[in-house]
Amino acid sequence: SMPIESPPDLMGLPMDYQKTGKFTAGTFYDLVPLLFPEHYNCDEGYRKSLERTKTLDLLLAISENTRQDLIEHLGIAPERVVNIGSGVSHIFKEKEIQDREVILERYGVHRDFVMYTGGSDWRKNQDGLIRAWACLPETLRKEHQLVIVCAIDEGSKKKHLQLAQSLGLRPDGVRFTGFVSDDDLVALYNLAELFKFPSLYEGFGLPIVEAMRCGTPVIGS
Repeated sequence: SMPIESPPDLMGLPMDYQKTGKFTAGTFYDLVPLLFPEHYNCDEGYRKSLERTKTLDLLLAISENTRQDLIEHLGIAPERVVNIGSGVSHIFKEKEIQDREVILERYGVHRDFVMYTGGSDWRKNQDGLIRAWACLPETLRKEHQLVIVCAIDEGSKKKHLQLAQSLGLRPDGVRFTGFVSDDDLVALYNLAELFKFPSLYEGFGLPIVEAMRCGTPVIGS
């Protein structure tokens, strides 16, 4: 970070700083509801909050993707939007997992596995992940499980498992762990053969970095 002693001079921003003595900034993660209103709640309250962003002196975006969205879709001047990047907790790192068998048994993982973690909403593309898994050679699928690590409601889980069954996947071929603790999440990252992140859109996509920090190969969309 950089101390801002005189924002109007340093940033060249149109603001009333000299009168109010206040410099306002906001952090932005993504514009998902605005970009995909057919799947997410983009109501009047959300749109009003977006309008208020135009009064901020500085907008801090967590990625270059989010920065470009703010410029393109909200009409914010490029010099008022800064990409500050993102990072992950220090707990995500390569480590030897002492209780490997206990953890894997807890989640019904009995073979080498490919892992996904993230949300279960539309843009995370879990259906696409399962369909892609079904396209792999059967010999490869027999030796591996697809392990989806996320909190998920029973209705969504049932729908995904029905899709897997309709594609001819083995009953234990796709595993849903439900919510896991941070310790188990780090362990699963370390134990996975591969991490797959098939999202259709992300502001940043933290799980990709988490997996990399744990030394796991990653395929992203």
